Amino acid sequence: ALILGGMVGALLIVQPGAQMSLATAWLPLLMVACYASFQVLTSVMAQTEEPLTLHFYTGWIGTAIASCLVLGWWTTDLSAAQWAMLLVLGVAGTLGHYLLILAFARTPASRITPFLYSGIAFATLGGWLVFAHVPNSLALLGMLLIVGCGLLAGWVTLREQRMLAAS
Repeated sequence: ALILGGMVGALLIVQPGAQMSLATAWLPLLMVACYASFQVLTSVMAQTEEPLTLHFYTGWIGTAIASCLVLGWWTTDLSAAQWAMLLVLGVAGTLGHYLLILAFARTPASRITPFLYSGIAFATLGGWLVFAHVPNSLALLGMLLIVGCGLLAGWVTLREQRMLAAS
């Protein structure tokens, strides 16, 4: 039920309408499913794998998949500033992913998950600062629904773990 609530929240953010193609409407839902799967796999694998090994393999697999997806339209005639931005994004993403693996290796996922939802707030802030995009009330409701379902799922998991530990 909480996963479905998160999906409804994503639909409220996207607000598919007559002017939006079906593929465009489904893309955010696919992204949410992929991101959630990635987090679950990272959480599970971080318990048994060395963090650097896990980071190395996921980085190379991600690079290979992304490279295949952009083969038809990627261009290399970028300015020095664009290359610098790509480098900064790559370093920040690499560091962030490694720190996430370390967190999953040391802490239960139920304690980390609520912090992952802060990304929604930072993405909204970035959209406002960079693109002057202010989300409407339905999009804000969708964000609150996603965050609320995520926090509730983390709380339920933590409560179940505590009940198991107590018995």
